Amino acid sequence: MFNSTLTPWAMALKPCVKAHHHFVILTCSLVLSACGGAGGGGTSSSSVPQPISSATSSAVAYSQRSLTISSQVASPNSSKSSTAISSTQTTSSVIRSSSMNTIPGSKSSIMSSQPTTNQSSTQSPANSSKSSQASTPSQGDALTGKMLYDAQCTTCHGIDGKGIYSLNNDVLNFSAMVVSINKTMPQTSPGTCDVTCAADITQYIKTQLFKPTDTANLSPGYVMARRLNRIEYDNTIVDLFGFDKTYKPSAQFNFTQDEFRFGFNNNAQALTISVLDAENYFRAAKDIANKALTETASRQVLMLCEPTVTTEQAACLTKILNQFLPKAYRRAITDADRTALIAMADAQRVAKATFADQVKLVVTTTLMMPDFLFRFELDSPADTQAKRALSSYEIANRLSYFLWSSMPDAELMRLASTDGLKTTAAISAQVERMMKAPRSESMWLQLSEQWLQTLSLSEVIRSEATFNDALRNDIKTEVELLMKDVVLGVIPVKNLLNNNYSYLTKRLATLYQLPNAASLNNTQPQAVTFADNRRGGLLTTASFLMITAHPTHNSPVKRGKWVLERLLFSPPPPPPANVPPFDPEVGAQAPASLRTQTETFFNGREACNTCHKPMHNIGFSFEHYDVMGRWREQDNSFAIDDSGSLPNSNVTFAGVPGLVNAVVVDSRFSECIVEKVFTYALGRDLVAADKSYFQSIAQEMGASMNMPDLLRRIATSPLMIEKEKQPK
Repeated sequence: MFNSTLTPWAMALKPCVKAHHHFVILTCSLVLSACGGAGGGGTSSSSVPQPISSATSSAVAYSQRSLTISSQVASPNSSKSSTAISSTQTTSSVIRSSSMNTIPGSKSSIMSSQPTTNQSSTQSPANSSKSSQASTPSQGDALTGKMLYDAQCTTCHGIDGKGIYSLNNDVLNFSAMVVSINKTMPQTSPGTCDVTCAADITQYIKTQLFKPTDTANLSPGYVMARRLNRIEYDNTIVDLFGFDKTYKPSAQFNFTQDEFRFGFNNNAQALTISVLDAENYFRAAKDIANKALTETASRQVLMLCEPTVTTEQAACLTKILNQFLPKAYRRAITDADRTALIAMADAQRVAKATFADQVKLVVTTTLMMPDFLFRFELDSPADTQAKRALSSYEIANRLSYFLWSSMPDAELMRLASTDGLKTTAAISAQVERMMKAPRSESMWLQLSEQWLQTLSLSEVIRSEATFNDALRNDIKTEVELLMKDVVLGVIPVKNLLNNNYSYLTKRLATLYQLPNAASLNNTQPQAVTFADNRRGGLLTTASFLMITAHPTHNSPVKRGKWVLERLLFSPPPPPPANVPPFDPEVGAQAPASLRTQTETFFNGREACNTCHKPMHNIGFSFEHYDVMGRWREQDNSFAIDDSGSLPNSNVTFAGVPGLVNAVVVDSRFSECIVEKVFTYALGRDLVAADKSYFQSIAQEMGASMNMPDLLRRIATSPLMIEKEKQPK
């Protein structure tokens, strides 16, 4: 039936192409391909599915510029010959020269003007001097400095100066910072950034990187059209038709796994789509339409009327569409939305199709439309402003997919229809209401699975017979229930790490060697208060301790890296190529403790210790826990040294309790919390301006931060209720 309706399909796609321009044309073509193509004979076997990235060209160009600049600066693995140094020393001048005559960020700004290494090494002093005069070297050029900083400094210092080695703007004055950068940076090749280069970077750090946040003129950022990810698709289908929440069409029809970007799988730039995806969407859509008309509960929701005579079918279908389409498209609908679908049903009616089959076709088509599969925030061509306020429908969608990972409910749609989501009070009231609803379960589940990485438990391998799927599920559930308490405000955010209780089954309590394990059951996790500080908080859970260990031995690198990335937002740089492996001896044949073996191996390897030392100094604090997360008094027969320290501070500690006490009072922890939840809420890449805004929120909320207040702050922030116009 479906392949015989290509003309109505094309009619249905016309308004989609007209409304959503080039981005949606790609999706429309996928729909046609999945439905048999122009010839109606199915998808061509000769066509190879190609992913269509939604990453913007500006982001690609920026990455290329960074790579171009980076290639001109001596890297840790590059030769320290005079040629390489000469190339580095002229980079700042070259960037200045090219950026003076072009718009920053344009293709020709950097890439077309970069000399090769050989050209740089033979550049005459006169030319070098001339290009340097574009800006006074003693004062530096912030634009050039930003490009140099982004290319060469973010690996260790972070895009916001809060990396594994954070910057302090107040320690050095301008001249002293120039000298320090010139003489000591980068650590692996000090002196390769000449005075002009150092002045540019210093000017950027002093005037831009630590510039106070201007909330009134904060850029909300541009969010491109984003495809529903697997979780959002499943939840939306369940809520749209009233299916049981165990129905997972994304798994049943083998949807592509969503890519993680900045720690989450809802980033618009990572949500690509291919022809194969469209085929799977089509198969799912047909199954969903059939299910909607065969299950009594969903049929009653969808079929508002069932005409007994043909002459009543068109009016009945219009009535059904008037209710169904606004929910499916999550916005007000137009005559064009209905017309194309009604035309398809009319063609089927002429072909003597039953009314139920007409509705199936319309539902299937709707679920393949870009308006369902994507979340659009379209700009008016007549609007010349750089940014605009979101409509109430757009705000309703942002709220629902942030807090519920699903479509807006009837109350949100009602408010949107009267433009009732334009005030802070109205939005705050909806956040409070929504977090009391059962759908809010998605919030703590997604933060647990993605931010705290409980999804990785599915990949954990252990040889012990007691480690089975039931225990694996108990371990995952423990963290989810702790996160639930945080999200609902039962405990402040810091108590995710620092508390004296958890949710355990008998299996999990036995693993933890608790004396009261026998009093628990394996049916339902129960709240258990711990008698000592060996347990309590995320960092003593089996989930964290297992996903950050190897199958046979602990990994201070994995554990330290995890804390730096996910709690302090100070990720270490990726390891260089061809790093020699470190394989410690384990078990009875081990000549020393893991810590001793590790420190012996890294002794004298200064290039490695630059990054490894901060990870080790955190990771070794977990040595009283084995690869299963059990407490141990010794590492084999060797004494355990669990002392450690935090990078960029004078704080030292012993064991996990000491680490936790240090982390929860560190400003980077509260900033990290704000940044992680904002990243999840926005679904886009972050920029330096975002980070300074997040820092200001973290400072305002302080150590007593609680998640409900943070969710309200996010939902009502300019970043959530405004957007930049699409870049040209």
